Amino acid sequence: MPDALTAKQVGDLAKKFTELATRVQEYQNANCNSMSPAEYRRIAFLICDLSDISNDLINKAVGLIIANAQQSVTDIENATTQAKAAIGHLKDIQHTISLLTAVVGLGTAIMTGNVTAIIPSIANVIAQSQS
Repeated sequence: MPDALTAKQVGDLAKKFTELATRVQEYQNANCNSMSPAEYRRIAFLICDLSDISNDLINKAVGLIIANAQQSVTDIENATTQAKAAIGHLKDIQHTISLLTAVVGLGTAIMTGNVTAIIPSIANVIAQSQS
């Protein structure tokens, strides 16, 4: 097992905790009539705890991205440079559309700060540029 989690792994875990909090909320809503007030409150607090963990994981993932920002910026620059070079050589329209879709996906991931999407988006742009 690696010593440290990557930003993507931490972002994926944050998503899992958010999904779990949502599922528990659905469970609470479906079963609220059979719960005592104390049980209802306890589950509500646990939902908050799960949401807090998710938020903390998101913050950690962003911190990891910032800590590795220079490498990330270099990777993004390389991916966009490869895409720019590839566009001049592509003959297949569908491949050009796939490459441009990958570049737009990368830009969207960067703009929204979607930690779990940035790294795979970089890899997708590079793959589409090289195929």
